[in-house]
Amino acid sequence: MSAVECPQCGRVAIEDYYCNTFEIYIYCLRCGYNYSRTMSVGTEYEEEVRRGHGIFYLVNKGGQRKTVLLNCELDTKLLEEYRMEFFGQDTNQEESYLVSVKDNVFITHLGNAPEKFNLSFNEHKEQMRTKYGDDEFIDVIVPID
Repeated sequence: MSAVECPQCGRVAIEDYYCNTFEIYIYCLRCGYNYSRTMSVGTEYEEEVRRGHGIFYLVNKGGQRKTVLLNCELDTKLLEEYRMEFFGQDTNQEESYLVSVKDNVFITHLGNAPEKFNLSFNEHKEQMRTKYGDDEFIDVIVPID
């Protein structure tokens, strides 16, 4: 797995590439975009692209995490469902958040997204270069932080 630039929002997405089967999964924990190319029959591949509309990230007090990539616009019914979970007694509200995105404008509805949430892919890449050294390897595979 490595970090790649999200094709939708330009922030950090995660790519999981399987070299034996050439299958690829990309998901963005910022805007909710997700893509998959999986083998279907023989050497045929099936592609699926889901436009992202945000993310709901919930951490309970025991440390368990739940990540929901929003593949539809956030409406009042969905917002209320997430609000109920967010304000549940077992939720660690310091680490949980709900962020929606429309036309590349991010809106935080609940909690506070982490500081690195707003980094562009290139800013993340430069941080990794600083952290791990100016190695040409960083230009090929960018670490996930």
